[in-house]
Amino acid sequence: MQLILQGKILNPTSLNLLFTPRIPQMTMGLHVRHHGGMPVYHKEGGGAGCHSSIHFRPHQHLAACVISGDAEFDVNGLLDELLDSVADSRLPKVNVHMTTMDIHSENKDVLLHTKSFTVPSSGQESNNDDNMQDSLHVLTDKPILLLHGGPGVPDYLEEMAQLLLTSKFCSQVVCFDQRGVGKSKSVKGITKISMKLMVSDIECIRKAYGMEQVHLMGHSWGGALAQYYAMNCPERVASMALISPTALSQGSEWSTMEKEVFMFNVKKAGWIPFLKMGLTSLAMQVPSTSFADFGAREMMRLVMKNYYADPATAPDPTLAFLDGVSAHACFETKRAFLQDVSSPMMLPKSISSRCLVTFGERDIYGEQSKTLFSHRFDPNEIHLISNSCHLPWIDQPDELIRLLSNFYATQKSSEK
Repeated sequence: MQLILQGKILNPTSLNLLFTPRIPQMTMGLHVRHHGGMPVYHKEGGGAGCHSSIHFRPHQHLAACVISGDAEFDVNGLLDELLDSVADSRLPKVNVHMTTMDIHSENKDVLLHTKSFTVPSSGQESNNDDNMQDSLHVLTDKPILLLHGGPGVPDYLEEMAQLLLTSKFCSQVVCFDQRGVGKSKSVKGITKISMKLMVSDIECIRKAYGMEQVHLMGHSWGGALAQYYAMNCPERVASMALISPTALSQGSEWSTMEKEVFMFNVKKAGWIPFLKMGLTSLAMQVPSTSFADFGAREMMRLVMKNYYADPATAPDPTLAFLDGVSAHACFETKRAFLQDVSSPMMLPKSISSRCLVTFGERDIYGEQSKTLFSHRFDPNEIHLISNSCHLPWIDQPDELIRLLSNFYATQKSSEK
């Protein structure tokens, strides 16, 4: 009987990599049983397969996709065998602490909502056996600052933050809602948005947390923002990782990017769902802010599933996430980029030589976008992740960890 996880045939040496972080909602509607005192969830899938969400510890949700080459097999027996095999090779026990801080923007017009994720050192809460005793032995002593995509949506990178910490890349990860979305709303009426203001916001956050330098990590639209920040504040950037980034170097490329995403959604979702997207897109154009936001939320509800390699496993966006979506921020950020980035962004050699770029094999961005990056960055640091779409930390976390581990190890050695 063949055991496959996300397209990869498993063997005993890879069993410690067989789990993919999932949000708690993945356990909804699944069958539950217990193995060694741990709840195990499973759901029958189509054909000879099942999807399983396995809960090992509080606040640590793990999921696996198990497929058999035989149409008749014992799901419970298979999962028992799987769990027994990894009893001694589970992920390290880590308590990730999250704190929030609201920070005033430079001109006090926006209160920026930030989240800081840390792992206590062995000297903190030492009585807790779940703490990673060697938590200070990380690949870099500098924090990682995450820039989410969109534009127009709130931060969604909490799972990425936890993955970075449990993989011992750093001891602190900071992420935030960009201005105009989520909880980072204006305190003086309508939120003003420009690229200069967004760079200023990142600087305010960096200073508030006392970070001399940061490892930037931008996802999707956040990849373009990361490049713009690095161009303006290169001395503050230790390295830059661009995960499925928007392939923009100047405003004139925006339309090309939109066409690629348009064709991706048509191909993956089909014409009927796409027509629904068209109607919601029209709703986003209505001057009424509330109606435009409704259209933006419905658009995200429709397209988010397309960002997963397997849309059938994609959970519905949470109400908290949808409530933070803003049509105004979406359009104003696009306008700001078109207006403020009229010529190609030129990164200093000190930054472009310390940059990692990853795309999913089935990403929302096509070959033209990927080709643009090959002309601007070291081709050896541009990687295509197999069996992944736009969210590699969910689709293929083990491969993303491998790439990031090699990248940050190289950065650490170059600092010596």
